[in-house]
Amino acid sequence: MTDTAQTIITALNQPPFEKDLSLIKFDTLQPLELLQIFNDVLSELGPEHKVELRDEDPEQTLVRMLSMLRVLKYKPPSHIDIKDFRHGLIAGDKEIIYHILGWLLPKLGALKTRAYLARYLVKLDVPPDILQNDEVAATYEKYNALLENFKGAHKEVEELRNSGFSSEVVRKDILAMERELESVTKRTERMREKAKGFPKYEEMLQAAKKLRLEQQREDELQSQAQDQRAQLDRMVNKHGRVQEQLREVRSTGVVGGSDGLMRRIEEENNMFKFLSGEKLPQEIEQKRNAHAELMKVVQQPSMFQDDLNELNSKIERFQAEINQLNEKRMVANNPLDDQLALFRQQASIIVRKKETASNKLKEQQDEFNEFEDELKKKRAAAESRGPRMLKNDEFKRYVAKLRTKSTTYKAKKAELTELRLEHLALKFTEEHLEKEYAELQAALGSSAEAKGIGNYQQTQAELEKISEAKSELDAQKGMTLEEHSKGVMELKDAIAKKKERLAPLITELRDTRSKHEKLKEEYEEKKANYDKVCANLETGKAKVETEVRAYREELMQEESRYHYLNTMTQLMRVQDKRIKDEVQLYIHQNNTNDGKKQKPLRDIFTKQAQEAQYLEKVLKDKQKMVADNHESNMCQLDMWRDLSVLMKCKVTESISTADAPNSGGGGGEEDRLVLNETKECTRPPPPPPP
Repeated sequence: MTDTAQTIITALNQPPFEKDLSLIKFDTLQPLELLQIFNDVLSELGPEHKVELRDEDPEQTLVRMLSMLRVLKYKPPSHIDIKDFRHGLIAGDKEIIYHILGWLLPKLGALKTRAYLARYLVKLDVPPDILQNDEVAATYEKYNALLENFKGAHKEVEELRNSGFSSEVVRKDILAMERELESVTKRTERMREKAKGFPKYEEMLQAAKKLRLEQQREDELQSQAQDQRAQLDRMVNKHGRVQEQLREVRSTGVVGGSDGLMRRIEEENNMFKFLSGEKLPQEIEQKRNAHAELMKVVQQPSMFQDDLNELNSKIERFQAEINQLNEKRMVANNPLDDQLALFRQQASIIVRKKETASNKLKEQQDEFNEFEDELKKKRAAAESRGPRMLKNDEFKRYVAKLRTKSTTYKAKKAELTELRLEHLALKFTEEHLEKEYAELQAALGSSAEAKGIGNYQQTQAELEKISEAKSELDAQKGMTLEEHSKGVMELKDAIAKKKERLAPLITELRDTRSKHEKLKEEYEEKKANYDKVCANLETGKAKVETEVRAYREELMQEESRYHYLNTMTQLMRVQDKRIKDEVQLYIHQNNTNDGKKQKPLRDIFTKQAQEAQYLEKVLKDKQKMVADNHESNMCQLDMWRDLSVLMKCKVTESISTADAPNSGGGGGEEDRLVLNETKECTRPPPPPPP
């Protein structure tokens, strides 16, 4: 996954994308941003993809992307279901987007050409019923003709682009050929005028034409003969290859039935165990060591000739020390005392043989994969050619034939409908007549029983059958004895001829039946062995698939853990750098390397803490003052409320007194405002501050 991500980032940082991404930045992208990057890549293949995903409906986005991937012949991963693939694509799943970008970006140029051609070469599916219309058929024919013209024009353009000729060179060649044609035409006219004076001019001209035609035919026949010889050579070579393959298959065929097959499977299993357990880990370790050494070389500063000379001298010194140590070890270890030398030698020989066999197997597997890729390309090329297109006259005849068949079909269908209706009517009539016949038979039987002749009809039917049999027997008895004897002889001769003709066939049939029984028994035995082996292989395959799935999950977990640890490492590096900068500022008394004054974080945080403490003290004093004056303030508030109520009552009373009529007795009282004595406030004290 890391290699794929690195490949994607490298491609996206180059023109025409120039995204300026890093591995961490690319790994932290949101699903919508990742999907937008994929859409930007698709926009390089077609202008219809230059849209903003936030302004487009998700369903339209999914349909548009899936249509483009189908045109590009992209195949999703085999372990992902098609429904999960669609859901993951529209949700911006990292695994799916990474897989698509990893497949798409390395061959973007070829896919751009394919998308351009698909825009014009993907045919429209028109139903046959609509093609019955003459105008639609004519338009469809023009459409197919334009497609063919486009194919030819594109092929010519590609050939011209790959040929390396410029337009100026082609123009000069055309002018030179035109001048040469003009000179040849003039020379031909002069020769023709000169030759008209010769006798038998016409006869000689006709003979020359025939000679030229025969020479052309001879050249064509020679070219055909060469083609046939080349085909014969290819067929001979192919026959030789097939014979060689047949010999290899026979030589590597399974011998010994199921035991031989099991031995061969065990050998292949041991071989794969060796490759996966010994060969591949060694190669991976070698690649990792080489990669680590290359990374060390890349990280080192550039070297000059003096550095190279010093390294060469070190290498020579170390090599001399290694040779001295080898000589000391050889002197110290006596070969006669070493009893394991022979076994070490045999083990080294076996290891070398294994390495040679594994290298040969890897080469053959690479060659096999190349052949498979070539076969897939040829199959794709054969499929892209498509079926043969009908010509104009053939298509018209086909349409006329379809119309005739359609007319015949409609007439037959109408006739069949009429016959079905008539059948239903006849069936209904038959049922009705049978019902009436049954009723008449019942009435006739009841009347016959009433008169004492209950079985009259049955007896009459039996007498009629007996009379018919008697008449047939009399007719047979009418044959003469000679006719009987002649018929018997003819039958005997026919039987003898049939027996003579069937005798070899019967013998062959018996042999074939015996062979069939033997082959059937052998087939049943081999089928049972095959089923057993298949069951064992399926069990092993299921186990291996389970292990592979577990390894993949473990790999994904380790990769995610690696990215997490890498991110945390970078964060820790940033924090470490900040701490080091703070220490440097504290040591140099707020002076940076360039002489500028800069406050350390310690002073900034100390000042902020002092300001926070001062603010806390001010707020506590304010809280204490509010708590001390709370009771008196609340009492004063209650007094003001009472005063407001009294004033409202006084206003109401004065309005009612002014509206009432004056009484004849004494005069009214003067308005007075009476305030009660101030009562002691009994409001409970506020709770103490926290």
